[in-house]
Amino acid sequence: MPREPRDLVARQKDILRSTDYWLTTRRFFQSEVKPILEGQIKLQDLRSGNHQLHDILFEYLVVRAVTILEMQLKYYCNIFVKKVPDRAETLLKNRNKTKDLSLQILSTYSFSTLRDIHHVFSTLLGKDYFQVLRHRSEENKSSVGYEPDHIFRASPLFKKFGMFKLLITLRNSFVHENKHISIRSKTVKKNLLNTIYEVNLITSSEGDYQPYDAGSFSRIIPRY
Repeated sequence: MPREPRDLVARQKDILRSTDYWLTTRRFFQSEVKPILEGQIKLQDLRSGNHQLHDILFEYLVVRAVTILEMQLKYYCNIFVKKVPDRAETLLKNRNKTKDLSLQILSTYSFSTLRDIHHVFSTLLGKDYFQVLRHRSEENKSSVGYEPDHIFRASPLFKKFGMFKLLITLRNSFVHENKHISIRSKTVKKNLLNTIYEVNLITSSEGDYQPYDAGSFSRIIPRY
């Protein structure tokens, strides 16, 4: 029998044990996002409005951003599974009681697809995950701009939530379909990349709340 599943479990364990999640995000923004978006990397081959290399660099940032977010979401998923194991059990159709519940979930779902991200975290939180992200973003709008990893002059998540969905879609198009796209607006680029910061911040904070139940639903009102 092939050993890929066992190797996958080993990789998931390595991610959960060895990744410094906030440090990873901070390094990404400081050493990659800012130098590229602010033009600190000089591209001598650009002539006559040829933006091909800029497009390639931005595609790289999109892929890196979603990869970092994927690792972080796996980490938070592991935390939530341990907080609400009964809810987590419902994510698996064929639960193997002899194996770790978190690792089974991490191996079953993709954390780089919108459908799986939404399903996993909505189940664990007991609330529509995307609705929670928008709500918390609006709650945090007065302070989030002062965080060190926030991209200056990027719109908050609740105003540009579609950018989060677009970021994931773009990444999958680059990686799985070999598609390319040219985005000229620096503002759009900032708004796209900044979504991973807020999604990460909000998801980490949700771990401090009691799991949502039916009685808490009215506190989050869909306004978007």
